[in-house]
Amino acid sequence: MIDIIYSPVILSLNKKGFRMFLLKQLQWALTSQKEKQRLMDAITGVLETVPETRALLKMAQEDHIKIYFEPRLAGTNIEGFLDEHSIAVNPFGSLSGRSVTLAHELRHYWQYKKLGITKQDLANSPRLSFIFNRIIEADAFAFEAMWAGQRAALTGGKKPHVIMTKMGKDSTISRTEIPLSYKEIFSLYMRARNIADGYDPREAAGLFHFGIQAKAPQPATGVTIHDIRKVLKEGVIDGAPGYLDNLSDRQFEALVLRHANPQAYQAVKLMEKFNAAVAANDNQSAKTLRLQIQKKINYRL
Repeated sequence: MIDIIYSPVILSLNKKGFRMFLLKQLQWALTSQKEKQRLMDAITGVLETVPETRALLKMAQEDHIKIYFEPRLAGTNIEGFLDEHSIAVNPFGSLSGRSVTLAHELRHYWQYKKLGITKQDLANSPRLSFIFNRIIEADAFAFEAMWAGQRAALTGGKKPHVIMTKMGKDSTISRTEIPLSYKEIFSLYMRARNIADGYDPREAAGLFHFGIQAKAPQPATGVTIHDIRKVLKEGVIDGAPGYLDNLSDRQFEALVLRHANPQAYQAVKLMEKFNAAVAANDNQSAKTLRLQIQKKINYRL
């Protein structure tokens, strides 16, 4: 999976970045297994201090989810990722940074577990998959921010900063110590440029490369926006209250899509038309739509 998805990121590094990437690989190869285990124990030890992430670590262990270091992420802007049965963490960086990354990816693991689905279950609906990706990322960022606040309260540390940059065309929110709720943080990230310009194009490109097939789409799984909203919980323990429950499904969907990357979202809408054309055996329209989609997603790749 990593070779297919992340090799374009690695190949996009300049000469200096690529040399650093190779140096980091050598550095990691020369690191002893004892030291690697010490680093992993330190990261999980931080998460053990907070009940929410301690519960997630226990769930992951019971589900045989492997947590490991992935040195091929060195030099990229990817701190970690969730695979079907594992969580990869970039081994380079600060202890606090890697701990936050693991908390974020564990929340993703919980999201899929909560819904009882896999990413592939949504691949037949590009639009729903695109919406789902925006939701789970904003929710995971909200979770990591609230987790950092809980850890600070338990350990007597400094109040965490909620750092947001380029929230809109003209506004920037940074280093605020105003206590924010799950709802507020989620809503901020729905407007955040790092979601729109980072996650949205990547998701659209992934949907095109792995979801668009020259055959009729598979039957829908029955998953809806209403189902996906089940992950919007203020924690991971059973009975954790929901947030944004006051919005209707239509209002919630509007919130999620209002600040989506325009090019990426347009590509996704074209993918829906492509699937319909393929299902109708309209090969000429499908061919035209495929070219239009490629133009939309290649502007950032």
